[in-house]
Amino acid sequence: MLARLLNTCALISVCSVLAFSCQADDSGTGGTRDSEKEKDGGPGTLDLDTDTDSDMDSDSDSDSDGDSQDGAGCSKMDILFVIDDSGSMTEEQDNLILNFPRFIEVLEDYRTPIDTQVEYRVGVTTTGVDRKYKEQLPIFNIPVPASSSGPDGVLQAPVSCGLSEPWIDGPGADMAQKFSCIASVGATGSGTEMPFAALVNALEEHSKPGGPNDGFYRKDEDSLLVVVIITDEDDCSVEEGGTIVMNLADVSDCNEEKSIGIYEVEAMKEFLDDLTGGEGRYVVAAIAGPGPKSCDSDFGSAIYAKRVKRFVEICGDYGIFGNICEGDLSTCLREALDTMTLACDDFPPLE
Repeated sequence: MLARLLNTCALISVCSVLAFSCQADDSGTGGTRDSEKEKDGGPGTLDLDTDTDSDMDSDSDSDSDGDSQDGAGCSKMDILFVIDDSGSMTEEQDNLILNFPRFIEVLEDYRTPIDTQVEYRVGVTTTGVDRKYKEQLPIFNIPVPASSSGPDGVLQAPVSCGLSEPWIDGPGADMAQKFSCIASVGATGSGTEMPFAALVNALEEHSKPGGPNDGFYRKDEDSLLVVVIITDEDDCSVEEGGTIVMNLADVSDCNEEKSIGIYEVEAMKEFLDDLTGGEGRYVVAAIAGPGPKSCDSDFGSAIYAKRVKRFVEICGDYGIFGNICEGDLSTCLREALDTMTLACDDFPPLE
């Protein structure tokens, strides 16, 4: 499966870039989903309309073995946060932790179409991946050896967090406190961000039987997979031994046309389709630089995350993109929640 993620130097067509920040795609061609709720709270905090009353008969019980029922929605959500842990991300991590309690409160208030509460779990990894590769500036023709390191997609759960698994399960008490512990990944990680490789490793290689993430994603138990990427750089995922050709400033870190072994954006959607069983069974949310040039905020600057943004766009109604330079992650988390609950309502069974 990983082989499909490698670029063979073919030209990847670039989707039209939308200038939006957690807003709907007015063209109707996909990329974001309209928010169906209004934000009532002040800046920096999540405040959602939690009226999720269902018009359906709530007397029917969900299947005890987790098998899907038409119209029942999802029964679980598995939420993977891929957080940039490079040197400029301290404030963004703090902002995420600040808004997480309200995120969980609304998630726990949500009811499926058959009036059941969703079980959910939350795991965290970073954009740091173990790789040895070559790096080449556009004005030189000689690649030089380079490397990156990090958790490599392994879920982060320090012993000090006191968890029995490398993730947190809800509903439950102290969810915000537990998330604060596992999401405090620091800001000393690799400066070559590889969120695509991290999420593939997290959900494939490390999720094999006996692996460190084994059991996190519950595909066969009607679980909606949610991936949340938070970064102030673009994705630069490359295979072991590949060559990253750097672009000029204000464009993107990785030149897709000239680099060797770059993960293809379109193949990332194919990966999720294959992993989950198809569209409607996953949601991708990203908070990054919207482009077309670098943006600035009180937290610093963010490069145009062209590849990350295109990944969200090709996910259509199940993709949400937010501007990290807004400095307030609550709007994007609110949009992600809207999409997650709507996807859960319409959750298709495995064929």
